Amino acid sequence: MLKNSRGCRSAPSWARGIGKSLGCVAALALTLGLSAWAGAGPVGAQEAAGKLALVGGMLLDGYEAPPIHHAAILIEGDRIVAVGPASEIEVPADATVIDTSGMTMLPGLIDLHVHLMIMGHGEYTDWFPIFTGRMEELMAISAKQLLLAGVTTAVDLGAPLEILDVRDRIDTDEIPGPRMIVSGPWIARRPWAALPDYFQYGISSPEEAAQKTQELIEAGVDVIKTWAGMTEDDIRAVVEVAHRRGVQVHSHLYEPEAIWGAIRGGTDVIQHAGSGGNPPYSDELIAEIAHRVRNSKIAARQFIEANVVLGMGTDSGSPTNFHTESAWREISALVVNGNPLFDINVLGYVERVIKGGIVYK
Repeated sequence: MLKNSRGCRSAPSWARGIGKSLGCVAALALTLGLSAWAGAGPVGAQEAAGKLALVGGMLLDGYEAPPIHHAAILIEGDRIVAVGPASEIEVPADATVIDTSGMTMLPGLIDLHVHLMIMGHGEYTDWFPIFTGRMEELMAISAKQLLLAGVTTAVDLGAPLEILDVRDRIDTDEIPGPRMIVSGPWIARRPWAALPDYFQYGISSPEEAAQKTQELIEAGVDVIKTWAGMTEDDIRAVVEVAHRRGVQVHSHLYEPEAIWGAIRGGTDVIQHAGSGGNPPYSDELIAEIAHRVRNSKIAARQFIEANVVLGMGTDSGSPTNFHTESAWREISALVVNGNPLFDINVLGYVERVIKGGIVYK
C-alpha cells in the first residue's frame, strides 16, 4: 500500500489528490513500450536507481482527478519526492530518466486477497502433492508473478507458515515480490476435507480459536483469517485476542446470518460477501456493512449502489485465476502503453515495474 507521507516535500494544490494516492513510498507498475528504456536490465533485476525520473507520460492518480499530461515522477531512493507536470519538476542531472511519452502512469496495484501457495491450478487435490515439499520455492514464484503484473502490495489470506519467510525475504530485497501482509493458516470449524492441515487450523471451541490466534500472532502473522463454520462466539474469541495485539481479523463469509455473526463478533474485514451466488442481502445488512466494516471485498452490485467503500481482492491463485493477470482484470493502477480511459485492456501489458525505488522489470 502506498502510505507514510511524512517527510514528503510540499505539493501544489493541483497535486493534493495525487499525494493521497502516491504518498511517498515508491510503488509503481509501469507498462511501457519495448523501446521506452533501452538500458533496462533483465526481468527480476533488483538494482536501486538512486534517483529515478519517469518523464513524459500521462498521469492518473486513482482519485478521479483530471489527468496530468506530459507529467513527471521523481523518485529518490525508495521515496517519491515530486509529482506533477514535467515543466514544473526539476530532474537532477544524475537521475536515471525513463521516457514514458505516449504512456499512462498510475500507482501500483493493491490486491486485498491473494494466495501465494496456489498458482491457478485445476484440481486442489492434484496441486497440493506438487506444492508440499516445495513451499517456499513456489510461493516465491507466485510473489514474483504478482509483482511483475503490477501488484506492489498484497494481502495473503491462507498459506502455510513458511509464507513468513517469503514475506521477510521480499522485505529485504532477497527475492522480488509485492509488500506482503499475511495471515498464515486460517482458523476454521470446518477445515477443508482431504487437503493439508498446514494451511488450516481446525478448532472446536472459542477457547481453542483464541489459542490458535495467539499462536499465529506469536509466529509473526500480520492479520488473522477465519474460515468456514465459525460461530459468533468463535469470532469474538479470535477478535479479542487479535485486537489486544493490534492485529486485524478477516472473515471468509457468504450467508447473511454468518455475516451478522461476524459483525457482532467484531471482525474487521469481510471477505467474499456478495459472491457465491447468494440472493440479495437485506437493506439493513448492507447498511451495517457500509457503516461498520472497512475494506470489504464485495462483488455484488447492490453494495456499489449503496456507496459501500470497496477494496479489490481477487483471490489470486485460485483455479484459472492466475497471478499474472488476476489484478488487472478487476481494476488497475499502472503505467501503461496506451490510455486505459479508452481501452482498459492496455492494463494487461505490464513491461516495467518499480517498487521501493527498485526497477524490477
